[in-house]
Amino acid sequence: MACIITGTDFSPQADRAFLRAAQLARQTGLGLRVVHALGAGHAATGPFGPQGTAARHLAALCSSVCGPARATTVPDILEGDPETLLPAQAADLGARLLVIGPHRPDPLRDFTASRLASKLARRLPCPLLLANGPPFTPYRRVLVATDLSAGAMDAARAMADLAPGSGGDVVFYHSYDPRPFGGIAAGTGPRSAMEEARAQRQAAIEGELAAMASATGIEPHWIVAEPAEASDAEMILRMARSGAFDLVVAGMQGKSAIQRFLLGSVAETLLREAELDLLLVPPASRTPA
Repeated sequence: MACIITGTDFSPQADRAFLRAAQLARQTGLGLRVVHALGAGHAATGPFGPQGTAARHLAALCSSVCGPARATTVPDILEGDPETLLPAQAADLGARLLVIGPHRPDPLRDFTASRLASKLARRLPCPLLLANGPPFTPYRRVLVATDLSAGAMDAARAMADLAPGSGGDVVFYHSYDPRPFGGIAAGTGPRSAMEEARAQRQAAIEGELAAMASATGIEPHWIVAEPAEASDAEMILRMARSGAFDLVVAGMQGKSAIQRFLLGSVAETLLREAELDLLLVPPASRTPA
């Protein structure tokens, strides 16, 4: 059965992820699997040891799920490290989504949490949701950040599948390098030719955005294309903050060779700096059917 997975260490940050995962399970009708990872050597203990304590905490969490979703909420206690267990569990179960909690206020723990999120994103066969914001209501304003690649289309479709009928606003956003206008270098050539080339490029990008939005079937939607004044990640973060969005959606990989080799510089920055919920979607080749 397709499901949503959330990992928990019973911290307030993990509780936020659990609440968001439970809300999405109710909304989508998917099952919910709540996973706690025990360190090596802690599994074979008595009822009052780490395993027994974890089992009681997990049972309490699962019993708090409201409505029909409670019947399909399953606790799991596994032995090992989260960065290995969670992707393996997601692959075994054909998970549609993994939800984890936000970074912690302590700088050392924050660095560790950022590294965990990055490692999970590299390995996961399904989208990763970083639950930074309040988890109590469905998403109302969603920003789909796109580089107009096939990976960006995968991300948009994943968002549509996981948040059906939200009735909220969805904005497809792209920032582009304003310098080369149809081969005319900025600051050279007749001003009218530069302005015409700029307008043509803006119109072409808006057309691509509109085609992508229509192909996902998401309604209603808006498109925003603007010249970049900073890095792609910073432009996305600026847009997210200025537009009162509660979810940013992005692909894990970009168009360039170095971005395909790494997780993707934009995704890495968003993982570290986003203050609202972030949905990162792997390429279609890594997602379960």
